Amino acid sequence: MRLPPERATADPDLAFGRHLEPDQQVRERRFAAAALTFDFIAKHRFPALSRVDEAVESAEITGDLTVRLKLRTPYAPFIANVLGYAFLAPKHIWENVPSNLATPADWPNDKPVGSGPWKLVEWKKAEYLQLAANADFFMKPKLEGMVVLPVPQMESMVGMLERGDSDMLAWNLDMTLGARISRNPDLDVVRTPTHGQHEIRVNLAMAPTNNKAFRRALQHVTDRKKLLEIIFSGAGVVSNGAPITPALESWANPAISAPEVSVDKARAVLRDAGFSWNADGRLLMPAA
Repeated sequence: MRLPPERATADPDLAFGRHLEPDQQVRERRFAAAALTFDFIAKHRFPALSRVDEAVESAEITGDLTVRLKLRTPYAPFIANVLGYAFLAPKHIWENVPSNLATPADWPNDKPVGSGPWKLVEWKKAEYLQLAANADFFMKPKLEGMVVLPVPQMESMVGMLERGDSDMLAWNLDMTLGARISRNPDLDVVRTPTHGQHEIRVNLAMAPTNNKAFRRALQHVTDRKKLLEIIFSGAGVVSNGAPITPALESWANPAISAPEVSVDKARAVLRDAGFSWNADGRLLMPAA
């Protein structure tokens, strides 16, 4: 459930307070669901919600519209990385789940009740999911409703758009399909930066990638711009070599830059670290 960040309060004693706006009340019941949610997760230890149980020690209702969460340890990204996954479980429904189930996850819950921007109208498995706007949500949807269709192939999705059988494709497109849709005067392609990035993680526990100089040389021969052009047709931002994408301007450090692409500099780094080459040009590790 999304709540305005300014309504969050954190205390030095690992407690975290949240205030629920009056128009954000869970449909059919009020805030008793909040405490049940965290107790429920802790009791049944759902694998998909493990991050919640690992972070939250206890939950306490402190008022009609407030809940206090006690964390196990200090955790700065708690709102984004944990709280966003702790969806509310309506108490009047989930406390009555049959006890003969191996896990509550086995309960079909074919009439779900939630607290988000959409309400379930009808779901026919493998056919469609129909949703209606929740007018009580604090960020009211701009659509009255939607029908979500499971379409397994990207080509089929694009074809439905072109024929007018669907209104939106809420998925990433490659540049080829994006260019194809752009040529249709009745369709628009929306481009937006992503907070994610594509990366290669080397094994630091084995040679040669456990050698810092080798990894530095590898950086010098990695042409990020060329990789972006070849793999993604240039649709993206070249990494500066940091673990945080430049698209996250509030977090990324603009002073960090990727090493210059240069085979000569890569060789120099290796040579200075004791690497050498044999007569066939193969790289030799430094003597132990």
